[in-house]
Amino acid sequence: MTRGLAKLAGDPGLEPELHPFPARFDREVAAEKLAAMDVSIDEITAAQRRYHEQWEEHDDE
Repeated sequence: MTRGLAKLAGDPGLEPELHPFPARFDREVAAEKLAAMDVSIDEITAAQRRYHEQWEEHDDE
């Protein structure tokens, strides 16, 4: 990834404006930053996921 960033910094070929950043890269960078800080995020349980999905269904009404 660093080589790609160096190439973009040298001659990005992009107009100076905001450009979309792929979500998968955003998650990867965030995960690496959290790992460097020795922070972990737990996964929600199946029961929590079902509760959230039910809440979203009722919120649409």
